[in-house]
Amino acid sequence: MGAFKNQVERYLALFPAGQVLVAWMADWQDDPARFHPRLQDFLDIAHDPPPPFEKVNEARLWRIGWLATLLVNAPDWLVQLKGRTGLQGRGLAMPLRRLITRPGKVSHASEALRAEIRDFFATDNARLPDIVAKAGAGYEPTPAGELGR
Repeated sequence: MGAFKNQVERYLALFPAGQVLVAWMADWQDDPARFHPRLQDFLDIAHDPPPPFEKVNEARLWRIGWLATLLVNAPDWLVQLKGRTGLQGRGLAMPLRRLITRPGKVSHASEALRAEIRDFFATDNARLPDIVAKAGAGYEPTPAGELGR
């Protein structure tokens, strides 16, 4: 979400339209293997097979709230117990993390606030396709209703 019209206009004022591609980050994040060929086309480079797009530092949510609170704000007795077990530095942190968390997107904003922000930027972002089309720059539209995800 954001006001991109002004930034795109600045780029189009500085660079030839054929050197500007406007695309949505969410399209890259949601399906990088599908987006990769479109980017190769824009850059006019060979269609090599895309690299594996593995998630790195994937957002994770705690499965059990009280356990999250206990581990994040560990009391002294737990920190001392952890030190006495001799398990530190044995490569158990990541497997344990995967066990007590699950993949998920973290959003600290309520849906009402997200809708308010989306509405605030809607007019500005609705002008973006026309600005890009008028300049003749590449534009990758996002499916209706998904603007500002």
